Formats: sequence, structure tokens, C-alpha cells
Amino acid sequence: MNSEVSYIGDINGNGDASPVPFRVATPDGIDDDAQEYLLSHDGIEMSDLTNAQGAIIRSATKLKDAAAFEAAPNLAYVVRSGDGHDNIDKPEASAHGVATVNTPGVSSRDVALHANAFITSWARRLMEGSASLRRGQWAKKELKPRELNTLGIIGYGNIGKQAEKISGPLFEKVLRFDALPDRNNVKNIDELLETSTVICIHAAGKQEILTPELLNKIGPGTLLVNTSRGSNVNINGLLARLSADDDFSYATDVFWGEPPNPRGQVYEQIRRHPNFMGTPHIAASRIGNQKDLGRTAVARILEFAQHGTVNPDDIQGHTLPKIELRPREEVGGRVVLLHESKPGKLETIFDGTGDKQMNIQRNTNDQGAKFSGHRLAQTVFDFESDVVPESALKIMRRIESELDAYHTRLLWYAQKPPTA
Repeated sequence: MNSEVSYIGDINGNGDASPVPFRVATPDGIDDDAQEYLLSHDGIEMSDLTNAQGAIIRSATKLKDAAAFEAAPNLAYVVRSGDGHDNIDKPEASAHGVATVNTPGVSSRDVALHANAFITSWARRLMEGSASLRRGQWAKKELKPRELNTLGIIGYGNIGKQAEKISGPLFEKVLRFDALPDRNNVKNIDELLETSTVICIHAAGKQEILTPELLNKIGPGTLLVNTSRGSNVNINGLLARLSADDDFSYATDVFWGEPPNPRGQVYEQIRRHPNFMGTPHIAASRIGNQKDLGRTAVARILEFAQHGTVNPDDIQGHTLPKIELRPREEVGGRVVLLHESKPGKLETIFDGTGDKQMNIQRNTNDQGAKFSGHRLAQTVFDFESDVVPESALKIMRRIESELDAYHTRLLWYAQKPPTA
């Protein structure tokens, strides 16, 4: 026979000292199995975003300004399911005490496979062949398959590496250019653009990479594939490059605003161009991939809800770094505070009273990068096992006041019934 300690909920001090569930919102939906798994854990309940403490979002939900965060005043942790996370404004998240993370790598293979589908369709002239047959033509002599000599990959992170693994064997040579110089095997991006037969963009971020000047460096008869961000390619420069009439082609799963403005004249000319291929941002939409994304996002939420763990893979660009906390092994309470970083303040609090007088076993403090001059921090401390909820709340409220915390949680742990 054995028993173990597990999280049973938060004690918020409103009314009595009974634990209440950690509230999770999924405004963009998640896989049914993932949600069922989430709710199979004690101390978790579903909520709307207005009342949620944690949220799992996809690309549809935009947390892009102060108003979005003010509309969710209890929100402490946001998990962006998928590779990108530019629909979360990090300076605003930091300023509102919200820790952020995403789940890169889960859909990397699917995105790379989608890029490969564009490549093989272009090389084997599937679109032109289908169009000629629909016109009642037999263009066997005209539609010779294209040679795949050199693959150029812009952005060599998770997706870029998968792209080389999947598509690389089709080519004689693979060139790589990344913001991190140690990933490159070319002198500069110009070399890649000028010598590649196919160019794939797998970059992080939404900044413009291919300016009109750089687009003009791409050789005739080249395919440019974009499964990254529409904004990575200058739209006017792209139209000009397609209009050069030298068999340059563009294939994309991402656009300049989604869905694209059907009245946008430049987009309309690109969409109607015979050397354009496109899909409506479906690269990561495979049903099995959605299940994987859902399970991973739920794991991130549970780590925070049950232990206070944040960003366990130390993904860059988020409001807090890796904060990986051990599960509590004894009955009792753990406090998690999200607050502005105040160097020296914690030492003053703990030195003035002392961990022993406050019945604290251990405490940790971690801070994130600066966003617009603001630096978010998370402080966590465990109480001795004999501290009752009412006493723990009093100590927590005092420290919360001293730190002027954005969000404060008192996680409570109890023994599970013995199991055979």
C-alpha cells in the first residue's frame, strides 16, 4: 500500500479556506481527448477567458494590446499552441504579470511536409498538367519535370531542420542561412538566393526578410516556398518579381493578413498569377497533429497549475525563462507570485522576518528579460507541512502586498487515498 501527495486546488481566502479549482480557458478550442485528459486531474476546471487563470490559445485569439489583457484580469499563464507566438504582445504580457510559452516542434514535421508537397508539385508540374488536361490538351512534350539542384533554407530551427531531412535528399546540395551564424553554410543570404533552385522560408518571427532588393537577387526559374509568415516577403516586391516573366514561382501557406483581403489589388494579382500556388494556412492542421498540439499544450498548463513550472524548455522570446519546480512531496501549501522584478526587495522581506519565523521551507525567485523597460519575475516558496491554510494566507498576503504582485496563488496539496 502507498499514498502520494497531489495538487487539489488553490486556496484564495474568499469565504472559507477550502481549495478551488485552477481555471483554464481554451477560446480557440483544443482536441477533445486533450481536454478530457486536462479535466481528469484534480483541481482543474474550464472557464471563459474573462475569468481564467491559464489559457491555451491558437492563432485566432489575439492578445495584442493592454485592453486584451485587462479583459482577462486573472490571467497568469498563456500557452500558445503551435510554433508561432506573435499573436501575444510580450511587453503587454510582462506589464500585466502574464507568463507566456508556446509549443514549437510539435507541428514542425507537418509544416516541412507541406513545403515538400509544394516542391514536388512544382518540380513534377502537377498544377500545369492538371490545368492542361482540364482544357482538353495533351501537353506531354511541353511539361518536362524540373531539375532539383540546390535547396536553400532560410531559418534553420526546428522546421528548417525537418525541411532538410525531408526535402534535402531530393537535391544535390542544401544551403542554410539563419540569424544564428553558426547554423549557416553560406557567406550571406545573397549567396543562397542567387544559387538555389528552390528557396524555403522557415524563419522565426514576422519581420520582413525578403525585401524587393533581395527578391530581385533570386534567379530565373526558381521556386520560393513560404510556410513561415506572409509578412516575411514584401508583397509589392513579390508581385514585381512574378511579373518579370522568367519562370519564377511562389508557393505559400501564409498570407499578409488572414484571410487575405479579396479586394487587395496586389494580392489579387499575385493570387491569379499562373506561377502562384497557395493553401489557406493548413500546413499544421492534420487531425493527428492537432491531437499532439493539444496534449503538449495541456502538459504545459498542468505543470503551471499543479507546481508553478513555467517555460520548461527555456524557449526564447517569452516573458519568463525556464522555471522548473519539483512537485511538492508533503501535504501543505506552495505560494506562486508573479510580480515586477524588484532587486533586493525579496531579501529585505525574508531577512527581516526570516524563513523560519514564516515557516517557509524553501524559496526561489526568477526573472525574465526586459520588455519595454519592464521585467517580470516569479517568486515561489513552500510552507512547512504543519502550516494551516489560514496562516499560509496571512503570510502570503503580506508578501503579496510588499511586492505589489500582479497574481498570487496558494497551491494546496493533500494525500491521495492509498492505492494497492
